[in-house]
Amino acid sequence: MRRVLFLLLGFAMCFASGHAANYDFEVDGVYYKVTPSGSSFLAVVESDKSLKGDLVLDTLIYRGKSLYVRTIAANAFDGRSNITSVRLGDSVRTVDRRAFYGCKSLKKLSLGNGVERIEDYAFYMCFALDSIVIPPSVQTIGISAFADCDNVS
Repeated sequence: MRRVLFLLLGFAMCFASGHAANYDFEVDGVYYKVTPSGSSFLAVVESDKSLKGDLVLDTLIYRGKSLYVRTIAANAFDGRSNITSVRLGDSVRTVDRRAFYGCKSLKKLSLGNGVERIEDYAFYMCFALDSIVIPPSVQTIGISAFADCDNVS
């Protein structure tokens, strides 16, 4: 009985942390997952709600190894209202559903030349966004990807 209680307590603590094993490591409030496991490619899977200012998602050095951000996962920055600019490096291929949904202070967006897919609602309700250049590498822009970004020119 003690053993079962100990296991249940450990399981509950894992989920109480809010990040449960959804990521492999964190740098400056951004949570990364190596995907596929053992490769040099990363997915940004979530972020701290307190994240603010300028955000650069590109190649990073972690434990002496170069790692390349390939995907911004669904909801990774959803509702982070204090992010003011985002620069996606050339290694990024996909901006998933609702990745930056409701980032109301996001004014500047720079997409790297490797971005191929911008999924549904990726930048929906980014009211402050005022300019964006879509690189020729983009093959797909999902439904309402930039809806309610009324200041975009």
